[in-house]
Amino acid sequence: MRSNIWWSAFGTIVPLLAAVVAIPPLIKAMGDARFGVLSLAWVLVGYFGFFDLGLGRALTHFIARQSGDGKEEKISAIVRSGITLRKR
Repeated sequence: MRSNIWWSAFGTIVPLLAAVVAIPPLIKAMGDARFGVLSLAWVLVGYFGFFDLGLGRALTHFIARQSGDGKEEKISAIVRSGITLRKR
């Protein structure tokens, strides 16, 4: 349990530190206007990722479970269902 907490914290902190290091040189190289457009693109990606509603995680979970149980023949049906749900 504690290991999972540390991995979760690590997965949050490392991208934050990478952004703190990478964004200032990125702004300098791109300029304010282009970086603004990039920021808007990041916001849109995050916004539409919110509407995933956990579908990607659920698909990953079910595929891993079927693979671990040796039921690989069911994976294609799970993937097809996920693709159908994402199109709606």
